[in-house]
Amino acid sequence: MPAKKSSSMLKTIVSLAKSLGELNHRSFLLEEELKALHLQGKDVEATSSLEAALRLSRAENHTFGAAFALSSLGVIAIRAGDHDNAVRYLEESVTLFQQLRNFGTAMLSVTRLGQLALKQGDAPKAVARFRDVLRMAKQVGRRQALADGLAGFALALSAIGNSQGATHLLGAAEQLRETLGPSPLPAGVAPPEDTLKSLNAQLGDELFQRLWSEGRNMPLDDVLEYAASLSVTP
Repeated sequence: MPAKKSSSMLKTIVSLAKSLGELNHRSFLLEEELKALHLQGKDVEATSSLEAALRLSRAENHTFGAAFALSSLGVIAIRAGDHDNAVRYLEESVTLFQQLRNFGTAMLSVTRLGQLALKQGDAPKAVARFRDVLRMAKQVGRRQALADGLAGFALALSAIGNSQGATHLLGAAEQLRETLGPSPLPAGVAPPEDTLKSLNAQLGDELFQRLWSEGRNMPLDDVLEYAASLSVTP
């Protein structure tokens, strides 16, 4: 998708937003085109389009458009292994989405930041990111984001050696996911099979199964209180 086409689309979105006060659905049409470019191996073209969209959004004082472009640039930077720019883009997108009180979309960027911290081996940073996800998800009542946050938090706990806390939260996340059906969000966090095997090996099958079951049967409010109480010191 050439930058000229992207700019044309963004101008249409800006015009509609000014007249209707709503642009989320129109903006996500652009996201679908960008996904198509990625599937075709054309991240360079997607980046060029997004940078053009970002410039236009800033010039039009169009906060959502800028936040959306930054979030998408962050995703592309993660795929490219450009982690420093990924963090920069995603953190700015979170700030802008929060200014708009669009916490649902902000949580996607924070979840991606948590995933990136896990990938980089920075478990304390991942804990902080996923705690932010849980806080925002509870505030706006997004149960899918709560499941993502619990699973991501659990993976961070596993990385710092809190196997029991990790197993409790993974069980709770699984139960919550089952009540929701398939995740509609692209930033879902699923525990790798080797993590589950490692936790089982560390705890023993009997204790692992008991903790997993306790997590599954814990009321959601109790799960969130429990997560907030967990020590994250290695």
